[in-house]
Amino acid sequence: MFNNKEFSEGFYEKKGFELFLNYPDFIKKYNALSDRYQISFLLGLIKYYNFSNGRNVENVLEIGIYNGVTSLYMLKEGSKSENFKLYGIELETDDFWGKAVFDNATNNEIKNYSLFKGHTVLDIRDILDKDTKLDLVFIDAGHSHPHPLIDLIHVIPYLHDESLVMLHDVVDYMRPNAWGESFIYTSWGGGKYRSKYLDANLNITTPSSLGVIEIPKEKEILYENLLKIAKLPLRAAPWKFDEIYLGIDENTILKLRNFMLENYEETFVNEFINIFNKNLEDYKEKWVLYHHETQFFNYLFEKSLNMEKMLNSQKNEINNIKDILYNTNSYNGELVSFNYPLSWYEVQNNSNIVEIHKPESFEYFKVSNRKDNVSLDDYVSIAINNTKNYEAYKSMSEPKKTTIDGVESYIIDYKLGANHTLIYSKKGNLIFNLDFMYGDPNKAKNIIDNVLNSFKFK
Repeated sequence: MFNNKEFSEGFYEKKGFELFLNYPDFIKKYNALSDRYQISFLLGLIKYYNFSNGRNVENVLEIGIYNGVTSLYMLKEGSKSENFKLYGIELETDDFWGKAVFDNATNNEIKNYSLFKGHTVLDIRDILDKDTKLDLVFIDAGHSHPHPLIDLIHVIPYLHDESLVMLHDVVDYMRPNAWGESFIYTSWGGGKYRSKYLDANLNITTPSSLGVIEIPKEKEILYENLLKIAKLPLRAAPWKFDEIYLGIDENTILKLRNFMLENYEETFVNEFINIFNKNLEDYKEKWVLYHHETQFFNYLFEKSLNMEKMLNSQKNEINNIKDILYNTNSYNGELVSFNYPLSWYEVQNNSNIVEIHKPESFEYFKVSNRKDNVSLDDYVSIAINNTKNYEAYKSMSEPKKTTIDGVESYIIDYKLGANHTLIYSKKGNLIFNLDFMYGDPNKAKNIIDNVLNSFKFK
């Protein structure tokens, strides 16, 4: 199923991204709540995927809907076809869950949507007619094992031979013990595919965390897959630590057994349920240990996320500086302002925030020494002494003291095919702007890169 050219060449990702761009209001409104390339893949499948009988994707089930952004995109695109139907199952009941759909879908689109709040897949017999056959299932509810496996067990009887089962957060989702979908995808023996990200030129790049699996037609292979996953030990999700929180109990397993006996062979069901009961007893005996392990690793995970955000923020700021310096369009009389916190660069004597402005004229910049007691004379003198090692700065003029908008400032010029201006922060740390509007941009770019490379993070 996944060996054809459409998957290997990213057809559904690319065509889906074209569809995604048709919803600019949603992109802006829900950017932080969705992955555009995973949404694009879903849209591509709904619009362009064809089964062997020529049908498109029509019947879709989403398990775990959060605020409904993914549902909204699927409903909008799917409703362009005559027979599209989207079902949603969500345990939570507050208005937030599914709100994006009801805030943005039209009345005609809502007719194609059935949302069942306060339910899980354990209630699937009350949600779907027994003869319903789903084309696409998207599992994105409880992430800790065995919840995704329980979801999968319940949807398999409602699938046809070519149905697609999609799993969110597979393989590289690192939240501690929220690996249920990853357990299924990684260990699955059979057809599977991870959607791909796209670069700026719409070429496929690295795999995303959205996986699709094919359900084997042979019962023996299917049962082998399900038993292999069931044997993995149970662990609580990382989001709750105030009790023995697992989300399943003996009553859950009893309901699961009754459903399975109606849809699977009894020998397989007994083996499967015995494994579940054994794993549940093991978890209950050792839950204190598992509780603390998850809490500890979740703490480390959060710290690593914060570190990654900080490093990305610093990287983005440096890239922003480069963009402003390389892009002459940013010099068209606009005010350019930077604020650098103390912790960013290796600053002598703990200098405070320095603010830089470029006024409308191209003739000068200004530096305003905001919160320290060092005079601007010392400020610039030390800066010049500390930068004379740079070959490009040896032609610098002496600083010219002036007042710009009531602020004491210094202007320093040098020659590199044209006049340029340098700005210094306290104690010789170069904050700088280089005006190469009338100079050689390539030479100036090299100077900028050299200066940027001289910065050291604490």
